[in-house]
Amino acid sequence: DRVREGVVICLGNAARFIPSESPKVSDVISLLIEMLQTPSYDVQVAVSECLVHLMPAVNDDDAKTYIDQCLAGLKGSSYGVRKGAAFGLGGIVKGLGMEMLKEHGILA
Repeated sequence: DRVREGVVICLGNAARFIPSESPKVSDVISLLIEMLQTPSYDVQVAVSECLVHLMPAVNDDDAKTYIDQCLAGLKGSSYGVRKGAAFGLGGIVKGLGMEMLKEHGILA
């Protein structure tokens, strides 16, 4: 778990220096969201913290996709998957701001 946590932190911090218009940013975010399924608290927290810094570089369509992936994960079969989805959604909300909840129809 420590190795995965280190990989997530390294990948997330390196992606902060990629230009925001590059498609590699969305690839990194997709990979980080996949890592949320790892049932490790440390990995999930690291992913959430990385998402906070990467989300402002994402366009609205991609943001909606990431939100939908996290919302689908909230209905996962195991506790670890649901917890990871909650951490991911928290990182996305913190990165994009609370108004995005209303924009994307999560809260009315």
